[in-house]
Amino acid sequence: MTLPSGVWEFHGHRRFKDRFYPEIILAARLTASRNLVNEAFPGKLSSSERRTITERFLSKVHDIPHWKDKAYAIAPNEVTQSEASFLIERQLAEAELFERAGGSLLVSDDTRVSLQFCGNDHFRWSATGQGVAFRKLWENQINDFNVLDEFEFAFDNQLGFLTADPNEAGGLRLQGILHIPAVFFTDGFEQLTAELASEHIRLISISGAKRPAPGGLVILTHRRSAGLTPEEIVESMEAAALKVARRERASRRAVMAASRPQLEDMIARAFGILKYARHIALDEFIVLHSSLRLGIDFGWIRGITPSALDLLAERVGPAYLEMRTSAVTEEDANFTRAQLVQETLINARLHFDETGDDRSGV
Repeated sequence: MTLPSGVWEFHGHRRFKDRFYPEIILAARLTASRNLVNEAFPGKLSSSERRTITERFLSKVHDIPHWKDKAYAIAPNEVTQSEASFLIERQLAEAELFERAGGSLLVSDDTRVSLQFCGNDHFRWSATGQGVAFRKLWENQINDFNVLDEFEFAFDNQLGFLTADPNEAGGLRLQGILHIPAVFFTDGFEQLTAELASEHIRLISISGAKRPAPGGLVILTHRRSAGLTPEEIVESMEAAALKVARRERASRRAVMAASRPQLEDMIARAFGILKYARHIALDEFIVLHSSLRLGIDFGWIRGITPSALDLLAERVGPAYLEMRTSAVTEEDANFTRAQLVQETLINARLHFDETGDDRSGV
Protein backbone atom coordinates (compact mmCIF):
# COMPACT_ATOMS: atom_id res chain seq x y z
CA MET A 1 0.00 0.00 0.00
CA THR A 2 1.13 3.53 -0.72
CA LEU A 3 -0.01 5.97 1.94
CA PRO A 4 -2.21 8.84 0.68
CA SER A 5 -0.02 11.83 -0.18
CA GLY A 6 -1.85 14.02 2.34
CA VAL A 7 -0.72 11.82 5.23
CA TRP A 8 2.88 12.82 4.59
CA GLU A 9 2.13 16.51 4.99
CA PHE A 10 2.56 18.37 8.27
CA HIS A 11 -0.01 21.15 8.56
CA GLY A 12 1.09 22.42 11.95
CA HIS A 13 -0.69 21.74 15.22
CA ARG A 14 -4.34 22.70 15.44
CA ARG A 15 -4.56 26.41 16.27
CA PHE A 16 -6.68 27.72 19.11
CA LYS A 17 -7.24 31.23 20.40
CA ASP A 18 -5.98 32.49 23.76
CA ARG A 19 -2.51 30.98 23.49
CA PHE A 20 -0.30 31.65 26.51
CA TYR A 21 3.51 31.66 26.33
CA PRO A 22 3.49 30.56 22.64
CA GLU A 23 7.29 30.56 22.42
CA ILE A 24 7.50 28.12 25.35
CA ILE A 25 4.36 25.95 25.32
CA LEU A 26 4.58 24.66 21.78
CA ALA A 27 1.97 21.92 21.57
CA ALA A 28 -0.42 19.67 23.46
CA ARG A 29 -1.42 16.09 22.74
CA LEU A 30 -4.46 14.20 24.02
CA THR A 31 -4.98 10.45 23.78
CA ALA A 32 -8.21 8.78 24.93
CA SER A 33 -8.49 4.99 24.98
CA ARG A 34 -11.59 2.84 25.42
CA ASN A 35 -12.44 -0.86 25.52
CA LEU A 36 -15.84 -2.51 25.18
CA VAL A 37 -17.26 -4.13 28.29
CA ASN A 38 -17.20 -7.94 28.39
CA GLU A 39 -14.69 -8.11 25.54
CA ALA A 40 -11.06 -9.18 25.84
CA PHE A 41 -8.35 -6.68 24.94
CA PRO A 42 -7.32 -6.80 21.25
CA GLY A 43 -4.16 -8.77 21.96
CA LYS A 44 -6.27 -11.63 23.32
CA LEU A 45 -8.75 -11.69 20.42
CA SER A 46 -8.63 -13.51 17.10
CA SER A 47 -8.26 -11.50 13.90
CA SER A 48 -11.93 -12.07 13.04
CA GLU A 49 -13.02 -10.89 16.50
CA ARG A 50 -10.89 -7.75 16.15
CA ARG A 51 -12.34 -7.13 12.70
CA THR A 52 -15.88 -7.40 14.06
CA ILE A 53 -15.16 -4.84 16.80
CA THR A 54 -13.44 -2.54 14.31
CA GLU A 55 -16.43 -2.63 11.97
CA ARG A 56 -18.80 -1.84 14.84
CA PHE A 57 -16.86 1.32 15.63
CA LEU A 58 -16.42 2.34 12.00
CA SER A 59 -20.14 2.10 11.33
CA LYS A 60 -20.72 4.78 13.97
CA VAL A 61 -17.69 6.96 13.27
CA HIS A 62 -18.83 7.28 9.66
CA ASP A 63 -21.90 9.08 11.00
CA ILE A 64 -19.58 12.01 11.85
CA PRO A 65 -19.44 14.13 8.65
CA HIS A 66 -15.81 15.21 8.91
CA TRP A 67 -14.71 11.61 9.44
CA LYS A 68 -16.88 10.11 6.73
CA ASP A 69 -15.95 12.48 3.93
CA LYS A 70 -12.50 13.86 4.68
CA ALA A 71 -10.49 11.29 6.62
CA TYR A 72 -7.79 9.04 5.21
CA ALA A 73 -8.67 5.36 5.77
CA ILE A 74 -5.58 3.17 6.22
CA ALA A 75 -5.61 -0.64 6.39
CA PRO A 76 -2.73 -1.61 8.74
CA ASN A 77 -2.20 -5.02 7.11
CA GLU A 78 -1.59 -3.34 3.73
CA VAL A 79 1.10 -0.83 4.69
CA THR A 80 4.80 -1.57 4.32
CA GLN A 81 7.12 -1.75 7.30
CA SER A 82 8.57 1.63 6.37
CA GLU A 83 5.11 3.19 6.14
CA ALA A 84 4.19 1.72 9.52
CA SER A 85 7.38 3.16 11.02
CA PHE A 86 6.45 6.59 9.66
CA LEU A 87 2.93 6.45 11.15
CA ILE A 88 4.40 5.46 14.51
CA GLU A 89 7.07 8.17 14.29
CA ARG A 90 4.40 10.78 13.58
CA GLN A 91 2.38 9.40 16.54
CA LEU A 92 -0.60 8.64 14.35
CA ALA A 93 -0.62 4.98 15.35
CA GLU A 94 0.77 2.50 17.87
CA ALA A 95 3.10 -0.34 16.94
CA GLU A 96 0.55 -2.91 18.11
CA LEU A 97 -1.81 -1.92 15.31
CA PHE A 98 0.58 -3.39 12.72
CA GLU A 99 1.46 -6.53 14.64
CA ARG A 100 -1.89 -8.28 14.16
CA ALA A 101 -4.76 -8.29 11.68
CA GLY A 102 -8.25 -6.92 12.18
CA GLY A 103 -7.61 -3.29 13.07
CA SER A 104 -7.98 -0.02 11.19
CA LEU A 105 -6.73 3.57 11.22
CA LEU A 106 -8.39 6.85 10.26
CA VAL A 107 -6.34 10.04 9.93
CA SER A 108 -8.01 13.45 9.61
CA ASP A 109 -7.36 15.41 6.43
CA ASP A 110 -5.14 17.84 8.35
CA THR A 111 -3.26 14.89 10.02
CA ARG A 112 -3.84 16.41 13.47
CA VAL A 113 -6.28 13.74 14.68
CA SER A 114 -6.20 9.97 14.35
CA LEU A 115 -8.64 7.21 15.29
CA GLN A 116 -7.18 3.78 15.89
CA PHE A 117 -9.22 0.60 16.16
CA CYS A 118 -7.99 -2.63 17.76
CA GLY A 119 -4.40 -1.65 18.29
CA ASN A 120 -3.48 -1.91 21.97
CA ASP A 121 -7.07 -1.01 22.91
CA HIS A 122 -10.38 -1.33 21.08
CA PHE A 123 -10.49 2.39 20.32
CA ARG A 124 -7.99 5.22 20.59
CA TRP A 125 -8.56 8.90 19.76
CA SER A 126 -5.44 11.07 19.50
CA ALA A 127 -5.09 14.76 18.64
CA THR A 128 -2.61 17.64 18.82
CA GLY A 129 -3.07 21.38 19.22
CA GLN A 130 -0.95 24.48 19.68
CA GLY A 131 -0.08 25.84 23.12
CA VAL A 132 -2.03 25.05 26.29
CA ALA A 133 -4.72 23.27 24.27
CA PHE A 134 -5.63 20.52 26.73
CA ARG A 135 -9.14 21.79 27.43
CA LYS A 136 -9.95 22.50 23.77
CA LEU A 137 -8.71 19.08 22.73
CA TRP A 138 -10.82 17.44 25.41
CA GLU A 139 -13.92 19.36 24.31
CA ASN A 140 -13.34 18.29 20.70
CA GLN A 141 -12.88 14.71 21.82
CA ILE A 142 -16.21 14.79 23.66
CA ASN A 143 -17.94 16.02 20.51
CA ASP A 144 -16.51 13.14 18.49
CA PHE A 145 -17.32 10.63 21.23
CA ASN A 146 -21.01 11.56 21.36
CA VAL A 147 -21.72 9.25 18.45
CA LEU A 148 -20.30 6.36 20.48
CA ASP A 149 -22.72 6.80 23.39
CA GLU A 150 -24.50 3.57 22.55
CA PHE A 151 -21.38 1.55 23.35
CA GLU A 152 -20.75 0.42 26.90
CA PHE A 153 -17.09 0.73 27.84
CA ALA A 154 -15.23 -1.20 30.52
CA PHE A 155 -15.15 1.02 33.60
CA ASP A 156 -14.07 0.67 37.23
CA ASN A 157 -15.32 3.04 39.91
CA GLN A 158 -11.83 3.46 41.36
CA LEU A 159 -9.63 3.23 38.25
CA GLY A 160 -11.90 4.77 35.63
CA PHE A 161 -11.89 3.43 32.05
CA LEU A 162 -9.91 0.20 31.80
CA THR A 163 -7.05 -0.14 29.32
CA ALA A 164 -4.74 -2.91 28.12
CA ASP A 165 -1.77 -1.13 29.68
CA PRO A 166 -2.38 -0.77 33.45
CA ASN A 167 -0.28 2.41 33.41
CA GLU A 168 -2.89 3.97 31.11
CA ALA A 169 -5.84 3.08 33.37
CA GLY A 170 -8.35 5.91 33.38
CA GLY A 171 -8.24 6.10 29.61
CA LEU A 172 -6.89 9.64 29.24
CA ARG A 173 -3.32 10.73 28.56
CA LEU A 174 -2.26 14.36 28.12
CA GLN A 175 1.17 15.54 27.04
CA GLY A 176 2.67 18.96 26.46
CA ILE A 177 5.72 19.83 24.36
CA LEU A 178 7.56 22.75 25.93
CA HIS A 179 10.75 24.60 25.07
CA ILE A 180 12.73 25.55 28.20
CA PRO A 181 16.41 26.02 27.25
CA ALA A 182 17.00 28.77 29.83
CA VAL A 183 15.91 26.45 32.65
CA PHE A 184 18.67 24.05 31.56
CA PHE A 185 21.15 26.90 31.05
CA THR A 186 20.65 28.03 34.65
CA ASP A 187 20.80 24.46 36.02
CA GLY A 188 17.18 24.64 37.16
CA PHE A 189 15.86 21.51 35.47
CA GLU A 190 16.34 19.07 38.34
CA GLN A 191 14.72 21.39 40.88
CA LEU A 192 11.75 22.04 38.59
CA THR A 193 11.37 18.31 37.96
CA ALA A 194 11.31 17.62 41.69
CA GLU A 195 8.68 20.30 42.29
CA LEU A 196 6.43 18.87 39.59
CA ALA A 197 6.90 15.30 40.83
CA SER A 198 5.28 16.30 44.13
CA GLU A 199 2.26 17.32 42.05
CA HIS A 200 2.22 13.97 40.17
CA ILE A 201 3.57 15.60 37.00
CA ARG A 202 6.57 14.36 35.00
CA LEU A 203 8.97 16.54 33.00
CA ILE A 204 11.24 14.63 30.63
CA SER A 205 14.05 16.02 28.49
CA ILE A 206 13.60 14.86 24.90
CA SER A 207 17.35 14.88 24.36
CA GLY A 208 17.83 12.62 27.36
CA ALA A 209 20.85 14.69 28.42
CA LYS A 210 21.41 17.20 31.19
CA ARG A 211 24.88 18.54 30.40
CA PRO A 212 26.49 19.80 28.31
CA ALA A 213 24.20 21.88 26.12
CA PRO A 214 21.06 19.81 26.61
CA GLY A 215 18.19 20.18 24.21
CA GLY A 216 15.58 22.50 25.66
CA LEU A 217 12.60 20.52 24.38
CA VAL A 218 10.76 18.61 27.09
CA ILE A 219 7.64 16.49 27.45
CA LEU A 220 5.22 17.34 30.24
CA THR A 221 2.79 14.63 31.30
CA HIS A 222 0.83 13.45 34.33
CA ARG A 223 1.94 10.41 36.30
CA ARG A 224 -1.50 8.87 36.61
CA SER A 225 -5.04 9.20 35.36
CA ALA A 226 -6.61 6.30 37.26
CA GLY A 227 -9.27 7.55 39.64
CA LEU A 228 -9.15 11.13 38.34
CA THR A 229 -11.81 12.89 36.31
CA PRO A 230 -10.87 14.38 32.93
CA GLU A 231 -11.48 17.84 34.37
CA GLU A 232 -9.00 17.20 37.20
CA ILE A 233 -6.35 15.98 34.76
CA VAL A 234 -6.87 18.91 32.41
CA GLU A 235 -6.67 21.44 35.25
CA SER A 236 -3.51 19.91 36.71
CA MET A 237 -1.79 19.85 33.32
CA GLU A 238 -2.79 23.44 32.54
CA ALA A 239 -1.43 24.59 35.89
CA ALA A 240 1.80 22.64 35.45
CA ALA A 241 2.39 23.94 31.90
CA LEU A 242 1.91 27.53 33.02
CA LYS A 243 4.20 27.01 36.01
CA VAL A 244 6.96 25.68 33.76
CA ALA A 245 6.45 28.54 31.28
CA ARG A 246 6.70 31.18 34.02
CA ARG A 247 9.91 29.54 35.29
CA GLU A 248 11.37 29.59 31.78
CA ARG A 249 10.50 33.28 31.35
CA ALA A 250 12.23 34.11 34.65
CA SER A 251 15.26 32.02 33.63
CA ARG A 252 15.52 33.85 30.32
CA ARG A 253 15.59 37.19 32.13
CA ALA A 254 18.32 35.88 34.43
CA VAL A 255 20.42 34.54 31.56
CA MET A 256 20.12 37.77 29.60
CA ALA A 257 21.22 39.78 32.60
CA ALA A 258 24.11 37.58 33.74
CA SER A 259 25.33 35.49 30.79
CA ARG A 260 24.40 37.14 27.53
CA PRO A 261 27.82 36.64 25.84
CA GLN A 262 27.73 32.91 26.63
CA LEU A 263 24.15 32.69 25.38
CA GLU A 264 25.03 34.47 22.14
CA ASP A 265 27.98 32.12 21.66
CA MET A 266 25.82 29.02 22.18
CA ILE A 267 23.25 30.23 19.65
CA ALA A 268 25.88 31.32 17.10
CA ARG A 269 27.64 27.94 17.31
CA ALA A 270 24.37 26.08 16.83
CA PHE A 271 23.47 28.29 13.88
CA GLY A 272 26.86 27.73 12.24
CA ILE A 273 26.73 23.94 12.58
CA LEU A 274 23.17 23.67 11.30
CA LYS A 275 23.76 26.03 8.39
CA TYR A 276 27.01 24.50 7.15
CA ALA A 277 27.49 20.96 8.51
CA ARG A 278 27.25 18.11 6.01
CA HIS A 279 26.37 15.40 8.52
CA ILE A 280 23.82 15.88 11.33
CA ALA A 281 22.64 13.05 13.57
CA LEU A 282 19.11 13.20 14.96
CA ASP A 283 20.14 13.64 18.61
CA GLU A 284 22.53 16.45 17.59
CA PHE A 285 19.75 18.12 15.61
CA ILE A 286 17.42 18.08 18.64
CA VAL A 287 19.97 19.95 20.76
CA LEU A 288 20.98 22.47 18.08
CA HIS A 289 17.38 23.01 16.99
CA SER A 290 16.61 24.15 20.54
CA SER A 291 19.33 26.81 20.44
CA LEU A 292 18.17 27.93 17.01
CA ARG A 293 14.61 28.37 18.25
CA LEU A 294 15.83 30.40 21.21
CA GLY A 295 17.83 32.62 18.86
CA ILE A 296 14.67 33.29 16.84
CA ASP A 297 12.77 34.11 20.04
CA PHE A 298 15.39 36.70 20.99
CA GLY A 299 15.42 38.19 17.49
CA TRP A 300 19.05 37.15 16.99
CA ILE A 301 18.27 34.90 14.04
CA ARG A 302 16.36 36.44 11.15
CA GLY A 303 14.96 34.98 7.94
CA ILE A 304 13.23 31.96 9.44
CA THR A 305 10.10 31.53 11.56
CA PRO A 306 9.24 29.13 14.40
CA SER A 307 6.60 27.50 12.17
CA ALA A 308 9.30 26.72 9.61
CA LEU A 309 11.28 25.04 12.37
CA ASP A 310 8.22 23.00 13.34
CA LEU A 311 7.92 21.77 9.75
CA LEU A 312 11.62 20.96 9.62
CA ALA A 313 11.44 18.97 12.86
CA GLU A 314 8.69 16.79 11.36
CA ARG A 315 10.85 16.04 8.32
CA VAL A 316 14.11 14.96 9.91
CA GLY A 317 12.96 11.72 11.57
CA PRO A 318 14.53 8.51 10.22
CA ALA A 319 11.23 6.97 9.04
CA TYR A 320 10.23 10.10 7.10
CA LEU A 321 13.67 10.40 5.51
CA GLU A 322 13.66 6.75 4.44
CA MET A 323 10.23 7.00 2.82
CA ARG A 324 10.56 10.39 1.18
CA THR A 325 14.24 10.55 0.26
CA SER A 326 15.38 6.88 0.11
CA ALA A 327 17.80 7.48 2.98
CA VAL A 328 17.98 3.84 4.07
CA THR A 329 21.04 3.73 6.33
CA GLU A 330 21.71 5.95 9.34
CA GLU A 331 24.63 7.49 7.44
CA ASP A 332 22.34 8.33 4.52
CA ALA A 333 19.82 9.85 6.92
CA ASN A 334 22.44 12.04 8.57
CA PHE A 335 23.59 13.49 5.24
CA THR A 336 20.03 13.97 3.98
CA ARG A 337 19.01 15.60 7.26
CA ALA A 338 21.84 18.12 6.91
CA GLN A 339 20.67 18.97 3.38
CA LEU A 340 17.09 19.55 4.54
CA VAL A 341 18.29 21.76 7.39
CA GLN A 342 20.42 23.89 5.09
CA GLU A 343 17.59 24.28 2.57
CA THR A 344 15.40 25.54 5.41
CA LEU A 345 18.08 27.96 6.65
CA ILE A 346 19.05 29.29 3.22
CA ASN A 347 17.78 32.80 4.02
CA ALA A 348 18.52 32.74 7.76
CA ARG A 349 21.16 35.05 9.23
CA LEU A 350 22.53 36.08 12.60
CA HIS A 351 21.67 39.52 13.90
CA PHE A 352 23.23 40.61 17.20
CA ASP A 353 23.18 44.19 18.45
CA GLU A 354 23.80 46.00 21.71
CA THR A 355 20.23 46.09 22.94
CA GLY A 356 18.88 42.91 21.43
CA ASP A 357 15.46 42.50 19.90
CA ASP A 358 13.76 40.21 22.34
CA ARG A 359 10.61 38.72 20.88
CA SER A 360 10.21 36.07 23.54
CA GLY A 361 8.18 38.11 25.99
CA VAL A 362 11.03 38.26 28.52
